[in-house]
This record gives sequence, C-alpha cells and structure tokens, in this order.
Amino acid sequence: MTPEILDTTLEGVKIIRLPILWDERGYFFEVYSREVWHDLGIDLEVKQLSQSRSNRNVVRGLHFQDNPPMGKAIRCLHGLACLGFADVRPNSETFGKTFAYTSGNPSTLIWAPPGVAVGFAAWEGETVIEYLCSAEYHPS
Repeated sequence: MTPEILDTTLEGVKIIRLPILWDERGYFFEVYSREVWHDLGIDLEVKQLSQSRSNRNVVRGLHFQDNPPMGKAIRCLHGLACLGFADVRPNSETFGKTFAYTSGNPSTLIWAPPGVAVGFAAWEGETVIEYLCSAEYHPS
C-alpha cells in the first residue's frame, strides 16, 4: 500500500498519509521507507530523529536550519497540535507565505523541505511531536 501525498499551499511542503493495516490485535504502519518516499518525490535520508513533549497552550516558535540545510517530516504522536510552516527560501515561488495544519494523527506526516521554518502550538496536554530530520542539529 502506497502513502497518499497531498500538496499544500507552500512549494515542496507535502502532507503524507500513511496506509494503516488493522486487524483484531490493533494496527501497523510503516512510518518511513527511503525508497517509498523517494518514489513519492521526497528525497529524505533520516540523519536525526527528534521528539518534543509540550503542555497544553505551549507554542514552539518557528525554527529552521540552513547550515547544513535540514528538512523535516513532522508528526503528532500524541495529543493535538497546530503545526505551522513559513517559507523562508528567498528563491521560492511561495517565499514569505505560511501554511498551518492541525494534527493529532500519528499516521499523518508533513514534509517541510530545507528552508521552510516549522513550529507548533500544543492544543492538548501532553502533546508529543516527532521530527525525522535530513541533517543533524547544529546550534550555530
């Protein structure tokens, strides 16, 4: 089963809905396969996997990394969050534009390519966000 991929209003930012296999025991889904994502047009080699937990009404500001460039696939593992994206790529057709997506579904990811800033607001207590990153974090 192939993930469903949807375009957003920002160039290169994609919503990825993963197929879920259900049976009497529960469910299973494949979060990431480099080959499958590449076939969908997303070239993500995961170099870092990060997670944050936030209390209700916490806002995590927009962040991005340009040296080295870091793309992120983001998903809400638990709780409910409004994920926000801002295109800060000067040569992008959607430079300066924003996009928001409310998620509480761990089988839905949003791909933000390098140069797209990401943030979120936790709308429920104990909201957990996971980031599959294309580069390792560098504080500079």
